Amino acid sequence: MKKTFLLMLVCVLCANAWAVVELVDPNYALELYTKYDPTEVGTSGRMAVGPEGNIYITHLFGSPDYNGFIVKIDTEGDPSLFVDGLTRPVGIIWAGGTDFGDYLYITEGYRNNFFYKGGVTRIGLDGTITRFTGWSNGLNQPVCLGIDRTGNYGGSIFVGNSAADDIDRVNIEGTVTAFSPFPYNINGGSPSGIAFDGTGNYDGAMFVASRSGYDVQWEGLYRFDADGNPSKFVPDFVEAISLAFDVSEDSALGGVLYATARKADTPKLNLFSVNPDGTSKLIVYTNEGSPVIVSTPEGEIYMKVNSPGNTVTIYRITVKPICLAIWKLESAIDEKNAAIETIERAIAEEQSAIEKLDEIGDKDIHKAKMEILQAIQRQTHVKGELEKSIKTLQSALESLKN
Repeated sequence: MKKTFLLMLVCVLCANAWAVVELVDPNYALELYTKYDPTEVGTSGRMAVGPEGNIYITHLFGSPDYNGFIVKIDTEGDPSLFVDGLTRPVGIIWAGGTDFGDYLYITEGYRNNFFYKGGVTRIGLDGTITRFTGWSNGLNQPVCLGIDRTGNYGGSIFVGNSAADDIDRVNIEGTVTAFSPFPYNINGGSPSGIAFDGTGNYDGAMFVASRSGYDVQWEGLYRFDADGNPSKFVPDFVEAISLAFDVSEDSALGGVLYATARKADTPKLNLFSVNPDGTSKLIVYTNEGSPVIVSTPEGEIYMKVNSPGNTVTIYRITVKPICLAIWKLESAIDEKNAAIETIERAIAEEQSAIEKLDEIGDKDIHKAKMEILQAIQRQTHVKGELEKSIKTLQSALESLKN
């Protein structure tokens, strides 16, 4: 299988030259990572990054058998068959570092006439397959997975179902329970991506992408509370499919959420960055099909598209080092300004306390008054040092921008 893939890697490099993938935001760098022909494994689904930096991608054929596979892309960009014998695999996550162990978890499902079933399957890095939830569990043609590493949602795996159009949770014993009826049985739609904020910049919240229904009220990007209640997070997203947070230790991707989504004035899904206030910025424009993303601890985003000519194409997206340096300087300046505001509020409260003590006029409180004045002097000195530091950082910032 791997030899066939490697041969097709060479053959398809120019097969879809007319397709467009365009970098819009100059703060980022975009490069082709790999391409391959999936003829032997079917349509590609979702991606996960394993502990060695390998990318794992679900693949499936359609009715009547729904045969499924997982393809592994190594760190050189070479594809090979990792697992076969699956049934309609779509969603996939890596659970390493959690109570679910160092395993991949995938969704499986099938349709028998109008009856749908599904389950979550555990796969070891040696390719060992274990049916984690079984099939008779309430899951209904599941298509996406997310794992709570924040602890704010019980540390569970969450599953989006495309036939029932709702979200379930799975505990470490493989028990399935209902989490949210979202998106409320919209015709033709479903949850399509689940992600949890591990950066702390979004209050450790859970986010869900929803797409392709007839009720636009429930399409787009939503934030969920711990009780399963949704609120729309990006007002102008009318469809979303895939989510990824910056999981790098040094916030190499800006510490933000990324989404493949569509706005009302665009016919295709594109890659956006999403800020904590719900505003978004276009990063990559594409006219290719079904872009899905995954982020790495090294500060990279991989975006996969199903290109014309039966080709799977994967791009690597990073933030340019100088742009990242500018972002970090701007963040440092913001933090120092916030510290100055805190000091100013404290000084104002302390000065108010001194005024009250002066009204009392008791000599016994003279010592307390002097201690407050000394605290104000120390805080004023710290404020002055922060202001000097801000000027230095602003000068460095201007040099970088010029």
